[in-house]
Amino acid sequence: EREFQRVTISGEEKCGVPFTDLLDAAKSVVKALFLREKYMGLSLQSFCKTTARYLQELSEKPLETRGYEE
Repeated sequence: EREFQRVTISGEEKCGVPFTDLLDAAKSVVKALFLREKYMGLSLQSFCKTTARYLQELSEKPLETRGYEE
């Protein structure tokens, strides 16, 4: 017999961490990935193609729309 976990999607915050804190953390991770991509290139090392593609998409957006979009 298989056990299943019931999940409720309500749109309410359930993790206990304020959304703005999560947003700040995500922005920091993206900034770190841009820096890593830069220095990996300067040291002639390869960088994950999937990550590079998403960073390219982010860099093409106007500055005011980068980050969270509703």
